[in-house]
Amino acid sequence: MRISVFTDFDGTITAEDTLVHLLDHYVGPSWLEIERQVEAGTLTEEQGLQDEVALLRAPFAEAVERVLAEVPVDPGFAGFVRFCREREWPLAILSGGLAPLIRAVLEREGLGGVPFAANHLAFDADGRWRVVQAATPRINRLCNHCKSWHLAGAAAEGARTIYIGDGTTDRCPAGRADLVFAKGGLAAWLAERGVAHERFAGFAEIEAWFDSPAGLKWVLDRRSALLREARDDP
Repeated sequence: MRISVFTDFDGTITAEDTLVHLLDHYVGPSWLEIERQVEAGTLTEEQGLQDEVALLRAPFAEAVERVLAEVPVDPGFAGFVRFCREREWPLAILSGGLAPLIRAVLEREGLGGVPFAANHLAFDADGRWRVVQAATPRINRLCNHCKSWHLAGAAAEGARTIYIGDGTTDRCPAGRADLVFAKGGLAAWLAERGVAHERFAGFAEIEAWFDSPAGLKWVLDRRSALLREARDDP
């Protein structure tokens, strides 16, 4: 049975959003108005992220060092990576953030081999940061990086998908996944809309859930469904 696991990065793997950390330090509270518009749905994530990143003019090497020194990851994430590998469940990070920051954090944690997809970064002549959208297709063209495209591809290949997230850019992929683990704003948003999900605070809790009766039943049910599909396939 194939199960594919996808997880957000900022605020899910990390204790806080790496871009938010830099905006708070280098820009101050002025960026929050952009974020409020994105949260309210009056500004697309595509435009909002570009506007926020354009506020940054910090030397990139300095910004990376600040993130590495000040933004920790969930202490259970490395164990969860092993958990997925032991079960041969492909795990990939899908981020609406910036690839260079993600790469730096993963390498710091000794997890540079974990695959991830995210936006890229360029710099204008005046030192202003600029988002370069992820190269993958965008289904609704509302985000810089369409996370849902990855889930749709896995599902089309017959996989059962698990999504783990916490924020605005996780809403769409959470709606496509077979099983969702949510915290923070994503959990509240899903609860308001009656969308089924499992709440979690850290990756160790997700591991524990799969050892619980509910988790064992979920895996068994998916295995049984895939066996039926294989049997019925002419």
